[in-house]
Amino acid sequence: MAESKKVILPLFFALGNPVGGGMKLPDYLKLNSLAASSPGQAITAREIVPPISDFAKNALALGHINVVADSDGTIRTETPAGQL
Repeated sequence: MAESKKVILPLFFALGNPVGGGMKLPDYLKLNSLAASSPGQAITAREIVPPISDFAKNALALGHINVVADSDGTIRTETPAGQL
């Protein structure tokens, strides 16, 4: 993986209200983070489930997508960023 420099790994956010004073992110996650453009409108996460750190450190990038269904179970929108 480190030699190919072409691997992008997934990560997952457990959606919900943040607990405590926020999460401490490892450096490899900070390198793949974006600031929320509209923090008041961002979907919040209570937990992040990152890839195995030895894999993540050698990945080209990390990416995620969380979809939130409407009350009828249909997915109509996608939020491009979340807030931890």
